[in-house]
Amino acid sequence: MPARRRKQSNAMLYTLIIFVGLFIASTTIAVIFYVNAEKYRTEKNDLRNDIDDYARKQELDDVGKDIGSRLSGKTWLGTMYNHFDDMVTLVLGGVAESTTAEVKAGKANTEAEAALKLAQEHIHIGDPNTTGLVPIIKSIVAELQNVKKLQLETQKSLDNTLVELKNVNEANTQKEQELLAQKEKLLLDIEQRKQAYKNLEDTLEKNTQEQIRNLTTQKNELDESKKDLEARLALKEAELAEAQKAVKLAKEEIAKIAPGPNPESLAFKPDGNIILVDNDAGIVHLDIGFDEHVYRGLTFTVYDRGTSIRPDGIGKAEIEVFDVEKDFSVARLIPPPNYQSAINDLYEEFTDSKEAAKIMLTLEKPYKERLKDFEEKFSKGSANRMRILNNLAEAYEKNKNKSPVILNDIVANLIWDSSKTNVIVISGEFDLDNDGYYDYDAPEKLKVLINKWGGRVENTISVDTDFLLLGQIPLIPERPSLQEQQADPMALQNYENSVKKAELYTNMQNRAQALWIPIFKYDRFLHLIGYKAQASQAGAF
Repeated sequence: MPARRRKQSNAMLYTLIIFVGLFIASTTIAVIFYVNAEKYRTEKNDLRNDIDDYARKQELDDVGKDIGSRLSGKTWLGTMYNHFDDMVTLVLGGVAESTTAEVKAGKANTEAEAALKLAQEHIHIGDPNTTGLVPIIKSIVAELQNVKKLQLETQKSLDNTLVELKNVNEANTQKEQELLAQKEKLLLDIEQRKQAYKNLEDTLEKNTQEQIRNLTTQKNELDESKKDLEARLALKEAELAEAQKAVKLAKEEIAKIAPGPNPESLAFKPDGNIILVDNDAGIVHLDIGFDEHVYRGLTFTVYDRGTSIRPDGIGKAEIEVFDVEKDFSVARLIPPPNYQSAINDLYEEFTDSKEAAKIMLTLEKPYKERLKDFEEKFSKGSANRMRILNNLAEAYEKNKNKSPVILNDIVANLIWDSSKTNVIVISGEFDLDNDGYYDYDAPEKLKVLINKWGGRVENTISVDTDFLLLGQIPLIPERPSLQEQQADPMALQNYENSVKKAELYTNMQNRAQALWIPIFKYDRFLHLIGYKAQASQAGAF
């Protein structure tokens, strides 16, 4: 029995030993596994970090979708490198260099930007950051096609031009041959003419002396005839002067017995009457209309009823027709000149108070005496001074006679006539714009005004002339010296033209007086046609 117990104890001991050995072995294996597991975990994390540096998880999951099929024997990254090299080769051409992708991409970008700048010289490119090479190439191809098309058209046009040029050259060649033939013919004709001229020259040389003798005889005969004609002309002129003197004396004697007719009587004939007045509105109605050939824009001067028209033509008002009916017309009153303004102009121009006072006293004289004093004493040939004096006289008269326009006042216009066309001749210098200088185109402007008012302008005085409109006598400058003529080749001609104009002015005046034709100065003329107030406004002529 005891021996059996011993056997049982050894088994337990062996079991315990085995258990302890297994425990120690498992513990050792566990420690080794743990150490290796930690090593593997560390390596895994390092590999994960390395993989994250290459691509993120989402990118790895989509690598097949983003890159496409993996090339045989290539990794995904290698496949992408291969595609990148193909794209660089497409951009740069040739074979991709064995260098970094950064260098390849940088070179491709540089070359692409350079190509883009070159392309911009030929085609329109929008935003360079959004425009690719393929659209640019397509645009260039389209432009190239247009250029080829234009080249074909140009070539076709060039071919047509060459054909035309060939035809022209052939025509020119033919024309040249014709001209050469004509040249030969002309040369032959010239030689014949030279010979004929030489023959004629010989003949003339023989007859020159004889011809000179004949011409000298003719000249002497003409000189004698001229002297005889001059003597007869002088005699006729003396006889004419005596006859004119006798006629003048006879007229003076007749005038003492019975005064002659007033040549201006027709000029002072009223043309109509005022039948309705609205002074508040500044409107009047006249008893003349379409039947008497009244038209819009026609002006009249208004004079007191029951009196005659003043010699100076200044009335109580001026009117302008703006509406015309069958047997009456409507006109507006034109504002009169300002008397105080006219006086201010007087004292501004005539600074000598004594002279200005004499002028004011002259205003009281009759029209002809006043006009004579203005021209001879105060204006001194100045158009500006004469304008100021005439404006003052007009303003003075209208200020002195401040009578309103009333019923049955008469109206008149020197040019306009309901039954005939008045013929007027213009002569002299005129200052139309009142700037103190004569207007070179004044006659033409006055002609337009007279035609507008229904008259007609002629160039010469005749028995058909109704009135002579006379400006200032043209001034005659001093005859230019020889030095002045050399400095200005036109100086002598201008002087002679001035003399002719002054002579024409005097002849016109004398002829009008001889034919009893009324003569009107410029300001008086304006008064008598009712245009004095408007003449000073811009655009009046």
